[in-house]
Amino acid sequence: MKKALSIYPLVALLVAACIVPLPHAGIAAALMAASTYFSMGRHPLWELPLALGQLLILPLLYEPLLHLFSPLLAVPLPPLIGYILRERTLSFPPSCSGRRRELTPIARSIMASLAIIALASLLLGNHALTITSSAALLFLATATTYVHIRLLSSPLKSEQKEARAIARSTGKMTLALKNTAKIPLHISFKSNHNWIHLDKTIFLNISNEVNCQLIFTPSLSGPWEPEIVACLSDTWGLIQARQVLKPARLYIVPRARYAEWLARKYLEETAAGVGAMAPKFSPIATGKGPRGGVEYCNSRTYLPGDRMKDIDWKHTARNGEFVVKEFEEQSRKMAIIAVNLVVKDAEEADDLVYNLVLSAITLAKEIIPCAIAAYSREAVVVATPFLNTRELVKEALQL
Repeated sequence: MKKALSIYPLVALLVAACIVPLPHAGIAAALMAASTYFSMGRHPLWELPLALGQLLILPLLYEPLLHLFSPLLAVPLPPLIGYILRERTLSFPPSCSGRRRELTPIARSIMASLAIIALASLLLGNHALTITSSAALLFLATATTYVHIRLLSSPLKSEQKEARAIARSTGKMTLALKNTAKIPLHISFKSNHNWIHLDKTIFLNISNEVNCQLIFTPSLSGPWEPEIVACLSDTWGLIQARQVLKPARLYIVPRARYAEWLARKYLEETAAGVGAMAPKFSPIATGKGPRGGVEYCNSRTYLPGDRMKDIDWKHTARNGEFVVKEFEEQSRKMAIIAVNLVVKDAEEADDLVYNLVLSAITLAKEIIPCAIAAYSREAVVVATPFLNTRELVKEALQL
């Protein structure tokens, strides 16, 4: 349809160049050459100015022959301008200012230009141009009014979802956004927070519902309702609107609280009579004896925590009880957690607690004897001996 409408002004200009008197014929020939050049060269930025120029100049070229009927030649051009506007909006994502709803810059410029031309032609007594520019302005104003009526006050609807997230850990959530307006919309999204964004920010010709991923890495805080700004425009690019969405309610869990929960869960699982036996540990587990390595050291009675592959089956069969071999190499596998308690804000304190407790839990699960040394600017706050697994986790929690 657009191609057929694009041919019409070229044919009209060609006919005008042949039949209208000078200097109108020269103007028609020049405008036809310019239109042909830009059409063949595929210059989309010039399509709209050329179509508007053809709309206003064609009636002037035929005015010596058709007089007041010459504006009828411009009737096919407003639909062509509509097609050009539709294609133009596909290349320029909608943007929005601080206003809730307003005319787009292109709509304002076209309407202002037509209004100025209509007023100037009226003052100069050029009735053909007055009728043409006024009719074009009325057509554009009618289309804008139609869009304004169809574009509801809050055209986008989204059900607010709830989610829990650990501070500074990335999470995802699927959002369903529904277009309740009675016309298709172009939509672009931007976030009011630097820690939250969408996997796709531009949607074109949306009539019903779209889904997207909300990706967030929240900072330490309480419950949050992050704001997403939707910039909307109709498919002609006449009106742009701004809508603030709160699609999610996030409950942010501090990393320190999460680490505390992991530590208490570990202590419950290793308590006496629950899961792994914890009241007694072998000398290996407490750091008081050698652990499996390369060189044999000695043998001793089996204690909970010893590995099955270290059992000396020959001595076990002779003595009637389990005997374990000890080796030299890993007796030196011990660790110290050094903690600098100086922090600049709550975020850094949260990270410090998380790293401390998680380090203690990791070493405890690996049954590596560990000591804790904590210090501030003024003094050493805590300095423990090498602790067994449960005592290590308890000390980290207390600190």
